[in-house]
Order: sequence, then C-alpha cells, then structure tokens
Amino acid sequence: MALDNPDFIVTSRRHCLGRALGAQQPCTLLVVFSPSVGGPRSGRLTIKPEGGNALSARLLGSGSRACGIERWDVKTLADPGANSINFTPKDRTVPTLRAIAPPNFAPDLGRQPPERVVYRVKARLVAFKIEADSDVHLVVADPSVQNATMIVEFPAESCDVSASEERRVAMAAAREALVSACGRPGEVGFRRLEGTATITGVAFFDRIHGQNGVAPNGIELHPALRFQSSDCRSVG
Repeated sequence: MALDNPDFIVTSRRHCLGRALGAQQPCTLLVVFSPSVGGPRSGRLTIKPEGGNALSARLLGSGSRACGIERWDVKTLADPGANSINFTPKDRTVPTLRAIAPPNFAPDLGRQPPERVVYRVKARLVAFKIEADSDVHLVVADPSVQNATMIVEFPAESCDVSASEERRVAMAAAREALVSACGRPGEVGFRRLEGTATITGVAFFDRIHGQNGVAPNGIELHPALRFQSSDCRSVG
C-alpha cells in the first residue's frame, strides 16, 4: 500500500485483524486529510494485495488552515514597519540573541527597533511541528550550549498574502527548504530532529506563554527567510 502525497495519511486499518490485504479479505482503511498548505490538494492511494489485482484510488481535499492573530502583520512582514527592516543579515549566535533586551509587550504592538534587524545563526536542530496558526515552529539550540534554545517560525504561504512579493517568495522558499531537508513536521506533537542548519530570519519578540524552546527574552526569527542544512534528519 502506498500514498504519493503526505497530506493524506492512513491512520488505521479496521477489521483487518492483523492480516495482509488480499482477495476475499475485507478491510476498511481510514485515510485522514492533513493539508500542509491551503487550496486544492490531491493524491493517490495504491493498494497491492498479495492476491488479486492492484487497486488505485484518487484522493481529493481542499486545505483551509487557520492563520494567526496576535501581531500577525509584524510576524509576516505585512506591517508598515517592514519597510524599515535592514535585510542585510548580521551573523550572531543563539546565546547572543537570547541576551537582547526585549521591548514591552502589547498584543497590538507595532514593529519595534530591535525587530528591524535580520540575523543569521548557525544552530543545532532540536524539534519542529505545525502550529494551529499554520506556522512551522522550529526549536533550535546553540551548537555548544545545550540548553540555549530559541524558536524559528516559518509562515504558510496562505497566511502571508499581504507581504510584498519578494518577501513572500523568500518565506516560501525557506519553508520549502526546511521540509526538503528535514521532512514534513507533524501537527499533534513535536518531531525530534538532529543536525545543524544556517538560518536567516527577522528578529521578532513574542509573548512568552510556555512555548517549546522559547528564549528567556521571547526572541524568535519570525519569519525565517532562508534555511540551509545538509545533515538534518527526523528521529521521532
């Protein structure tokens, strides 16, 4: 049995009683549609039983994932202050970013001076997942300081439509590079990662509310604009 699109997931085989699929052995398959992006999606399920002819079924779905609310224009470079960002990246370490003084938080806070900077970090990859707001939430750490973590966020294309075309292309390419290097993140829980990456993104200070991997000052690279890794792998 094979699926050609990871948006469609066979989560269980009912009434199979541990038997292999084959002729005269009824078995109900439960296929869950878990869209990675918005819009029409399609896939094909192919079943090759031990006996009888192979069967193929076309699967269709239309993704409609939620986007965020709190400071969402700032997170996706759709705010007026995005024009003030210096997009020439500055090389920094994760501990250095964790030490920057954060601005005072407010849900409708505009872009602050520390958020007009693009940073590039080399980091150890820890874990990732797709959040309810459709972002990929990536936890990274300093390569030499195990507990020095921070968050990098990769918005979905369907949620950054108000940004400039140049920035939307960069955000989409970064997310695509992450998935290409590390595989598709889960939605229910974090998948652990191994490897390192060089990541470029815009500084953003989030409200601290118990996020996995959050820095003590709430700093993130949000959005990520570039992701490079030659050794990332998912380990669970």
